[in-house]
Amino acid sequence: MNYSDRYFFPPEWHDHEATWFTWPHNRNTWPTHLKDVQEALIRTISYISEVENVHLAVNDKETLRLLTNRFSNFSNHEKIFIHHIESNDAWARDHGALFVFDKSAKRIALNFKYNAWGGKYPPFNKDNEIALRMAEVFNAEVVHFDYVLEGGALDFNGSGLLLSTTECLLNSNRNGTSSKESVQKYLTEIFEVDELIWLENGIEGDDTDGHIDEIARFISDEKIIIMKEDHSDHANFKNLMNNYQNLIESDLAKKRNIEIIPLRMPQTIHDPNVGVLPASYANFYFANEILLFPQFGCKADSYNIGILREHIQDRDIIPFSSNALVQGLGGLHCLTQQIPKSH
Repeated sequence: MNYSDRYFFPPEWHDHEATWFTWPHNRNTWPTHLKDVQEALIRTISYISEVENVHLAVNDKETLRLLTNRFSNFSNHEKIFIHHIESNDAWARDHGALFVFDKSAKRIALNFKYNAWGGKYPPFNKDNEIALRMAEVFNAEVVHFDYVLEGGALDFNGSGLLLSTTECLLNSNRNGTSSKESVQKYLTEIFEVDELIWLENGIEGDDTDGHIDEIARFISDEKIIIMKEDHSDHANFKNLMNNYQNLIESDLAKKRNIEIIPLRMPQTIHDPNVGVLPASYANFYFANEILLFPQFGCKADSYNIGILREHIQDRDIIPFSSNALVQGLGGLHCLTQQIPKSH
C-alpha cells in the first residue's frame, strides 16, 4: 500500500449508520452472569435504537426467533436487524471489521486477524469470520491484513493521532516480536494517522494485555480522558500514574495542545473465582446523540459523569450499570463496533 492510499478511521463520535453487537452466549465467559449480561445488552439496544440502527449477530435460529419477538415490542423495532451469524464469543470490538473510508470517501471493511488476545480463549474460528459477514451486510469491499489487531487496542481522534499501548501492540503473542518503530510504521501506512501517542501498561484483571479502551480515550480531537488511581497502595496505582505522567509530558500532546482530563478509577470489584475485575470508566461508547457511560455503584460514578458533562455538551450522557458485563473481563465498549455513516 502506498502512503497516499491510507484509510481514514473516523473517531467514534463521527455519525454512525449503525452499531454492531454479537449476542453473548458463551457460559465460559459469564459462568454466573450470562442472563444479566444478556438483559444489559437488551437495555443497551433499547437506548441505541433510539438514535441509530442496531445490527445483532446471534448464534442460532432459536435465539433469533426469541429476540425478534422480544424486540417487536420496542418502539424502534424497525431499526433493529438480527442476523444468524455464528460466533465463539461476544466481543465485537475486537473480532469485528474496522470500517474506514478510502480517498474517494468509499466505506471499506478492514479484516485483521483475531486470535482471542494471544490465543487465550480458543476456539475463535467463528469469530474470525464475522468481519466478512459484517462487510456483506453493509455491502462493503473487504481489505484483508495478515496481521493480528483488535479494535479495542486503538483509539483515533480523526485528526491524525492514534492512541495505543506498548503492552498490547508490542506483545509477542499477537504478531511475534516487533519493535515500536516497526509497529508504528505499519499502522501509519494503513491508517490516515501521522503519529501515535504510546502509553504503556493496562489495568489489573485486563486479559487483553492493556487495551487502550480501559485506560485512556479521545473525547474530541483535542481532549483525552485518562484513568488515575487515587490510592497509592492499589495494584493499578503505579501503571496508571506512569501512563498519566507519560501523557502530560508527551511532546506530541503538547505540540497538538491536547487537554488531558483525569478520571478516577472505580472501587475495586473482586470476584472470588477470577480475582480483580477490569472495571474502568474509559470503557464508554459514543452513539449518535448519546454517550453510554459505565457505572459501578460507587462514589466515583457521579464524580466522573460530572467531569464528562463539563467536557461533552453535544450529546446526552446516559449512565449504564456495567457490573454484570465486567464479570466477563470486558465492558460496554468491548461489545460494540460502530459502522460510520457514509456521506
